[in-house]
Amino acid sequence: MRKYSRTILITIGIFLFVILLEYLTFNIYRKIKREEINISIVLFDDGKDWDNLKAGAELATKNSNAEATLIRMANNSSSEEQLDTIKTEIAGGADKVLVAAGDSERLGELLDGSLRDKVIFVASGIDDKRYVNVSPNNYQMGVDLG
Repeated sequence: MRKYSRTILITIGIFLFVILLEYLTFNIYRKIKREEINISIVLFDDGKDWDNLKAGAELATKNSNAEATLIRMANNSSSEEQLDTIKTEIAGGADKVLVAAGDSERLGELLDGSLRDKVIFVASGIDDKRYVNVSPNNYQMGVDLG
């Protein structure tokens, strides 16, 4: 009889230990927060349809711990205004800023390289190797399709 009560006590002890361990693990895991990534997307509005880019950004933020802000600049906005918007977004907490430059040559002249860790150019890159440029190779696509 004593043998069975000892086995029962050991089993109950192990069971309580597992429950306590699970409870502590859950509380520690819950307190660890993943850092949210803020991404701003600054686009020029020349009548281009940016819906695919917007849909891709929304999908990416839905499946990750990120938040994207889409900013469309007026078609007649200058490169200086676009640069001010980029700096404002970074000052506002944006970790990365994706930029489709309205006038990539002029914006390239205004940038000094200090924002190279924060800014990524899409569609219309600048001629500066310090910045990341993501754009399609239109010539190669034409050759492949032709």
